[in-house]
Amino acid sequence: MKHIAIIPARSGSKRLPNKNLKIFVNKPLIAWTIDAALQSKVFSEVIVSTDCQSIADVAIEFGAKVPFLRDSTLASDDAKSADVAMDVIEKLALSGEDEFTWLQPTSPLRTSECIRQAMQQFKLTEADSLVSVTECEHSPLWSCQVSENNQLSSLIAEQALLENSQSLPTYFRFNGAIYINQVGRFKQSCAFYSSIAKTTAFKMPNTKSVDIDTELDFMFAELIMQQGLNE
Repeated sequence: MKHIAIIPARSGSKRLPNKNLKIFVNKPLIAWTIDAALQSKVFSEVIVSTDCQSIADVAIEFGAKVPFLRDSTLASDDAKSADVAMDVIEKLALSGEDEFTWLQPTSPLRTSECIRQAMQQFKLTEADSLVSVTECEHSPLWSCQVSENNQLSSLIAEQALLENSQSLPTYFRFNGAIYINQVGRFKQSCAFYSSIAKTTAFKMPNTKSVDIDTELDFMFAELIMQQGLNE
């Protein structure tokens, strides 16, 4: 049985152009995820799926494999991550008994130890899939909708406004750092998690859970890394 890491890294990015190759602290952003995957020592292969030769060259330089370049139809803004994962699964001819871990390069604060612990939890729980989560910074019960004339039009839970934050239930959000799947189950649903699968949630601290999408995210994550707060 194989367990591979898949790191998706397309060239297009509207909010933060060329972000996968943007220097984060002292090396390209994608290199942090490649290093974490290799240092975890839990994968038979670390594969980068990209449509860009420049990204492929950097990925190979840092020790990942790029067995093929992704088709342009899977590199658009509308392309689904699950379809990209399926493309790798099919081209590498993975069997239903094999497993893969999806590691987005936009989560550079995720460490090799996070990956090892997630893998251990996945095995111990005998789950079909694992999704990493982190505690919500603010309770979603304090959320609302605001109309075009700035009037509160809908509250999620009005009673929550009368409570102090410590008395509200704890909620978690997906942080995009780690997804683990059994290939056979993934082929059934073409989704990283679904109602037909036994999915376990891997909890990660906020200091390891920044998902870089904007320049502000990038600066915030870099500050956390430079201060050693994700260790």
